[in-house]
Amino acid sequence: MTENKFQVLLEALITYKSEYGDLNVPSQFYVPKDSVWPSSCWNMPLGRKVMDLRSRRIFNTAKAHEKLEEIGFQWGSPRVNCLDQACEALTAYRSLYGDLNVPRCYIVPCDDSFPEKCWGLKLGNFCNNVRYRGDYISADARVRVRLETIGLKLDYDEFDTRHWAHIYYALTVYKKLYGHLNVPKSWAVPVDASWPKCLWGLKLGYRCNNIRYRGDFVTDNPQYKALLDDIGFLWKKGKFYARKG
Repeated sequence: MTENKFQVLLEALITYKSEYGDLNVPSQFYVPKDSVWPSSCWNMPLGRKVMDLRSRRIFNTAKAHEKLEEIGFQWGSPRVNCLDQACEALTAYRSLYGDLNVPRCYIVPCDDSFPEKCWGLKLGNFCNNVRYRGDYISADARVRVRLETIGLKLDYDEFDTRHWAHIYYALTVYKKLYGHLNVPKSWAVPVDASWPKCLWGLKLGYRCNNIRYRGDFVTDNPQYKALLDDIGFLWKKGKFYARKG
């Protein structure tokens, strides 16, 4: 009977991986009544089952563990697994590109430049969330040391200085390509060969809006304002439209 129950759980996990690409099952996930899933699994509280597996409360046998590991089940929490994957991906990224200036939209490609278990990882989001939300590092100082040892810059002032450089660089490229600096508010740098890779995904329209109306970067740095003036930055958005008339 126990073996049958384990087989049903294993089928549910295999189906989940087929559907979602991993076995990081949310704790509240229930198997839906859907033809994609074996009917024997319908309504199963799969998220809770996975938590019980990881805490060794159910099916805690060598045979069951072997079967689970064959399908890629990981015994650590998804959060820990993600951190380990991100560290490996960062190391590979630095080896490949020479730095850790990871574009925010960067996703680890599915090729031999990166470990297979890192493929598809949203590495840009990971870096941004660590840097600005304190993900992982706020709860464990050892994680900060680990990331800084790899070479990831976590210092706000240092990063913001570089971020300003990226914004200014993006504005000069935008003007060269389009002949003006009337950047739409929702515009982001495309993943395109006409743009430097380090700028891909930068929300330039949003940044311009914050510079214009909130004083980002320029309030305490008049030299930045002078640089923007020199390239024709529009401090009043309506000016361009009136001129186009």
